[in-house]
Amino acid sequence: MSKQTDAGRNAEKALIGLLYVGGLLWMVKASQIWGLLLGFGVMAAGEVHRSRKDYGYTDVWEGSVAAVNEVFDSSNAALHPVTARFTGAKQRVVTGALKQLPLGKTLAKRVEQKANLSTDWMPEFAKRSSVIVGESDDGKTHTLLWRLKAFIEAHPEGEIHIGDIDYGSSHGKRPNTWFDLPLGSVVHTDPSEILEALLLVDTEVSERAEATKTAIAAKKAKPTFKPILLLIDEWVSTVDYWRTDQREQALKALKNITHRGLKQAVQVVLGMHSLAVNQSAVPKGLLQHLEVLLLWRAAQNPDNYDNLPPSRATVNTVVEAFKPYPQAIGGVRACVAYFDKRLSIRGIPHLDINVALIAPGEVVPAWIAEQVDTLRPHLPGLTYTKAWSLVGGKSGDRRNNNPGYVALKALVDQLNQAAQTGPPSDTGAEKPDSLSEGPVSA
Repeated sequence: MSKQTDAGRNAEKALIGLLYVGGLLWMVKASQIWGLLLGFGVMAAGEVHRSRKDYGYTDVWEGSVAAVNEVFDSSNAALHPVTARFTGAKQRVVTGALKQLPLGKTLAKRVEQKANLSTDWMPEFAKRSSVIVGESDDGKTHTLLWRLKAFIEAHPEGEIHIGDIDYGSSHGKRPNTWFDLPLGSVVHTDPSEILEALLLVDTEVSERAEATKTAIAAKKAKPTFKPILLLIDEWVSTVDYWRTDQREQALKALKNITHRGLKQAVQVVLGMHSLAVNQSAVPKGLLQHLEVLLLWRAAQNPDNYDNLPPSRATVNTVVEAFKPYPQAIGGVRACVAYFDKRLSIRGIPHLDINVALIAPGEVVPAWIAEQVDTLRPHLPGLTYTKAWSLVGGKSGDRRNNNPGYVALKALVDQLNQAAQTGPPSDTGAEKPDSLSEGPVSA
């Protein structure tokens, strides 16, 4: 049997199949009886033709498929000389998608990376003297603000000195004003004032050490001192403003504060863009006694490790291991820290710096005082949570860094005391993690 004969038979089978399908569609679409009859007649014609040719239903189906394939094969053969002109000279474009990990593997890698980003070291880091290094958009200022907030929360009555020659500048829309702490007494913006603050804290450390030594020698109780935080941002640029003799004074003072400060309740924190040799203005011997936090971009620059104690081999291992990390995974920022005399990859959790500072003993705002009539029917036994709801406060604002909520708590205490009952605990009430019913640390 020739190929032409096979093609002819397949065409016959395709025609029979077409009669079946066409008749069936006509019957489905028909809205009147004559349409049904016509469709049935077309199908009957196909059936008669099949019977005459002695084709089975399977033969009709397979022949129809073969006929369609033959049509497409002949069309492709005819078009091939034309399409070959276009496909023969393809533009070569490089794409990493050819080596892209399947989504499941990518997610698994991110989960593994996040698991390696420990964040439990941050509370202890906030208690020590440190250097925070970050390039543009690394989050250096944000981290310094968190460090300041942590000190204020731990020591509401503490003394603070901030040096910032770029006061008000920031990468974001809002200027950085250090929580609006007062200029002059707390925030120093002139290089000469920053040097004076540094020397003042240096003197305080020495005097405290001497006072402690005298007390112990006299078998008296060890004196307690008000905690002090000295925070200087843009340290390198600030040092550049000072004369050579002033730099020598500053480094001598910094050395004294670093070595002896923590014993005298004094912490120092420096912020800078680079820790490279001849760029940090901090001697290598001094850095060994400070905790060092290298934020994302800064952590990938090998030059930032030259002044740190770890060997070059250790540094290279850590830097290469850090490079695949994204800047943040699930809200945890990746960083490298020289902490507890060890260089390692670590994580920084979300750092909340949304605070409103209030002075000790600040008066109750007028709008809170006006809520007495609203609260009085619920006395005695009014809880802070219930009171905040009654005055229309949002649950997310029920925080100890919200002056309005702090003032309301004070008012509830007064009203409950006047009703001869203390404020009961909010057992079972829903509270934000940051909420505390104890003394407020703004």
